[in-house]
This record gives sequence, C-alpha cells and structure tokens, in this order.
Amino acid sequence: MKNYLMISLKGLIALSVLVIAMLIALELRDQRSLQGQVEYKNRLLSELSVITGEELADIETISGNLRQCVEALDSMIEDMADGRRSLKKRELADKYLLVSQKMYTSFFPQSGTYEQIISSGSLELVQSSNLRKLLLDTYTHLLNRNNALSRTLDDYYLVLTNTFGSKITVIPTEMKTHGFVYANKKIKDFSVDDSFYRSEKHLSVLIETRNLISNYLNLLDRFSESYGRINVHAKEEIGS
Repeated sequence: MKNYLMISLKGLIALSVLVIAMLIALELRDQRSLQGQVEYKNRLLSELSVITGEELADIETISGNLRQCVEALDSMIEDMADGRRSLKKRELADKYLLVSQKMYTSFFPQSGTYEQIISSGSLELVQSSNLRKLLLDTYTHLLNRNNALSRTLDDYYLVLTNTFGSKITVIPTEMKTHGFVYANKKIKDFSVDDSFYRSEKHLSVLIETRNLISNYLNLLDRFSESYGRINVHAKEEIGS
C-alpha cells in the first residue's frame, strides 16, 4: 500500500511538472507572439510618422496655392464691388488664370498604412487613447470631409470656367519651376470682355468660389494639426 502511494505521488508530481511546463511554454509562446505584434505595430507607426511628414509638405504646397487663389479672388471681388473696372485687363487675366489653374489642386491622403494598422489588429495594441482617437478622427471623419469638399471644389471649378469662359479667355504657357503637378503658368495670350463687371451672377460665382476655397483651407489646417499630433504621440507610443 505504501509503495502504491509512493508511485501515485510520484506520478502526480510528474504530471504536475508536465502541466506546469506546458503552461510555461504556452505563456512564453503567447509572450513572443504578443512581442511580435507590438514590434509590428511599432513598425507601422514608424512608417506612419514618415508618411505624415510627407503629407505635411504636400499640404503646405497646396495651401500656398489656395491662399494665392483667395488673394486673387479678394482683389477681383473688391474691384467688382462698385461695378467699375480698376484692375488692368492683363491683371484680371493673370488673376483669373491663377484661380482657374490652382483652385482644384486637391489633397489626397495616403491611408494605406492606417488600413494596415486596422486590418492587422494593431490599433488594439496602441496604449495611447489620444493616438487611437487621432487616428480614427483623421482617417475617417477628416478623410470623408476631404473627399466631399475636394469633389465640391472640383465641380465648382466647372461653374467658374463656364461662367467666365465667354468673358475671359487666357492661353497659358507652363513655367516648370515646381514640378509638373504644381507648375506655375503664365499668360501667352488673352482677351477680356469686362462687361461681366455689371453682372451680379459673375460676382456671386467669385464669392462662392472664394468661400469654398477658404473652407478647404480650414480643412487642410485641421489635417496639418492632426498629422503634427499623430507624429508626437506615435513617437511616444514607440518609445514606451
């Protein structure tokens, strides 16, 4: 009986050791798996930091173009307010060319890395609630607003050119100083029929164009702010 108890006890101890060893092995495997997921999450956040830096540079260029449009539109609107043309026809043609060529320069956010963060489940591993909120707000809410506003701006470009097309004709030539996408243009030839100065319709189109561009500039400011904060919180997350 005593031998039987000793054998049973040894068997129980051996079984316990085996179970504990298996549990430890599973725990180590889970830890290695979690560590791998955390490292992958951090790599994605590092990529996102690089991309947002590039996006900020694009936004700065696009915003600069759109601010030039606002300045040109303000000048044209002010000049039309009293119904008399004060700007020279060459100045009018130059300002109209600037607006018609740059108002539809839209921003297209690169969302591929964010989609990887979502699809891989890495967002759940982000410890910073501020970073999680920023990512969701930037790549859902702001992205949807951008899609809607940029489309509206593109559509209204057609309204502007259809309204002024019979009054201001400009034949441009390209100045390749900022690359193909953001290349400036100068006037090669033009004609201006300033009878549009007596048209409330033409004035209202200029005002609405200015309002849409201003709204889009405000949205780009929101993107810039969000990208800057994402960069800060992403670095903190990686270093934690």
